[in-house]
Amino acid sequence: MDKILEKLADKLLSLDEASLVSLWDKYYSIVQRFEPTKKWEQAVIILSMIQGVRWKNQLFNVKWLHITRLEKRFNRKFPIEAKGKREIAGPVLTKLPKKKPKNKGKVIVFKFKDKKKD
Repeated sequence: MDKILEKLADKLLSLDEASLVSLWDKYYSIVQRFEPTKKWEQAVIILSMIQGVRWKNQLFNVKWLHITRLEKRFNRKFPIEAKGKREIAGPVLTKLPKKKPKNKGKVIVFKFKDKKKD
């Protein structure tokens, strides 16, 4: 089953997101009109696959932006690893450098005056 799902994912990844998104309205309208048919079930799966590709691309962009901002902030490149045998996992930060604070905080001690002096 894993192999079948991986092949489906590979085929989806090879498709153009813009072409997939152009089909979103078609399948959304089918899903809205519930029918206990195989056609309706297929439309639900197709719509979820289109949404999955869109979500994957948005997540990829957010993660990539995060990495590039960190690289700019710390003025160095971060190694990017792929988990497992195949390089489908996406970027993973291995280590974040510790950045020393520019100014150390100052501790302010508050002393309470005793109002009652007997």
